[in-house]
Amino acid sequence: MTEEKIRVVVRIRPMQESEEMKGYESVVHERQSSQGTEVEVKLGPKESQYVACNRAFSIHTKQLEFFSNSGISDLLDASTEGYRVCAFAFGQVSFKL
Repeated sequence: MTEEKIRVVVRIRPMQESEEMKGYESVVHERQSSQGTEVEVKLGPKESQYVACNRAFSIHTKQLEFFSNSGISDLLDASTEGYRVCAFAFGQVSFKL
């Protein structure tokens, strides 16, 4: 395995039924721009922040597709070959704007 830079991969989860029933909306969306892949995070009704990433997966992405195309499988393979790897995951928060 060659030495690589850190890659940022984002998977946006679908809204839960309870969130939709409360009137919440997703505040995170993937988009392609002239700079590459970005994730839009809504900060308010008319304000957003854009974060660059290597790859973004939408709410419609299936589990198998994510694992096949995110690089996680490569990290797991490398770890069993004795390489040091790290995958960090955290959850999305949804709220009513």
